[in-house]
Amino acid sequence: MFLYIYPAYTIDKYFKNKSLFNVLGEDIMIEDYCGIVEIIKKMKKIEREIILLYYVIGMTDESISKKMNQSHQEINKKRRKAEKNLREMVKREMERNEEY
Repeated sequence: MFLYIYPAYTIDKYFKNKSLFNVLGEDIMIEDYCGIVEIIKKMKKIEREIILLYYVIGMTDESISKKMNQSHQEINKKRRKAEKNLREMVKREMERNEEY
């Protein structure tokens, strides 16, 4: 006779590849694809906040500008700069990984 004892615990893997960011009082959880979380963490705070609000939450530049008390044009300019910086950071990370 074979007796198998089940463990008295389980491991929740739901949050294993996810990271939580707090942006202007909003908790934003994103799943890590290809190391993107670490790249986002390296961004300037304002750029990170705008990128997460725009792409993850789905807010418009106008709604972000109201939340951050800045002009719509300023948020648009900062978002475009943040997108450019994010693309460059991802490109550098990919090139660095190709070296190994």
